[in-house]
Amino acid sequence: MIEEAVLRDVLGAALATGGEFSEVYAETRRSTSVRLEDRKVEEVTTGRDRGAGVRVVRGSSTAYAYTNRLDREALLEAARVAAAGLSDAPQATVRDLTREP
Repeated sequence: MIEEAVLRDVLGAALATGGEFSEVYAETRRSTSVRLEDRKVEEVTTGRDRGAGVRVVRGSSTAYAYTNRLDREALLEAARVAAAGLSDAPQATVRDLTREP
């Protein structure tokens, strides 16, 4: 489904910000639904869902990103997004915006 070389690059990108563990979960699922009314077939629906998730773990923190495309660029982008979730970027400052009388 996904080439080994692509998976190596994706896992490398996911660990780029210091993650200790990373994994890729990919799936393709087909479904069929038949709706009956008064013992007659009224509707038949088929579908296919596919995509991949990238999970990165560092200590007790986990980040996850998902894409419904399985091409190299989409998988790398999901890996970068998940890795960014564990980066040591500066945290936002919370400010009290209440007006004083």
